[in-house]
Amino acid sequence: MTRLEEILKEKGIKQVWLARKINKSPAELNRWLKGKRMPSNENMSKIAKALGVSKTEIFFNYKVVVSANDNYNGDKSELIKREGRRRTKEKQKKS
Repeated sequence: MTRLEEILKEKGIKQVWLARKINKSPAELNRWLKGKRMPSNENMSKIAKALGVSKTEIFFNYKVVVSANDNYNGDKSELIKREGRRRTKEKQKKS
């Protein structure tokens, strides 16, 4: 199951509703949901806006979370880089 499918399920949103909301065919949306194709950057933005989540969380499986201990300066890309490095280190430890 792709992250996009998980988010739809979590939010109780039907594929047909999302397809209409972003002005795409249900068949095209289904290809994205099944991971057979990736939507364009423009369509990623439309999907994220319709679902109320970030593109990064949907399509790159990163959730941007800021804790009180982070020195967050408003740059989400830095948080994403840190999360990516943390996940890489975790994978290396498991190997």
